[in-house]
Amino acid sequence: MNRMAAVALNTFKETIRDRVLLVIVVFALAMIVAALWLASISLGETARMMQDFGLVAVTAFGVIVAVFVAGTLVRKEVEKRTVFVVFSKPVRRGEFITGKFLGLSLTMAVVLAGMGAFLFLLTWLVGG
Repeated sequence: MNRMAAVALNTFKETIRDRVLLVIVVFALAMIVAALWLASISLGETARMMQDFGLVAVTAFGVIVAVFVAGTLVRKEVEKRTVFVVFSKPVRRGEFITGKFLGLSLTMAVVLAGMGAFLFLLTWLVGG
């Protein structure tokens, strides 16, 4: 269990430092702010449009983050040849993959919570 937790924590730290993740999250926050413009053209439903468009942006960019980050997760390990160092330790393949999955899940939870909190704050400021 400690080995899986170590792999998960390392995966979380590695994915948070990834530039692709940063670019996607910044673009998602920009799309949530763009919902202000879309909400302004609706007649009297500003808060509702803001919530709906913001939730679509959070969901869509959550999927994009999962695809891009998960797609490069193991490939980077093999390219950098760090996977061989990990497997020379007493870490089984199943523990490695499960740890990677848990690290990615933690990353997704943090990213989605951040985007959701930003949407909540923006909706609260606009809608009252």
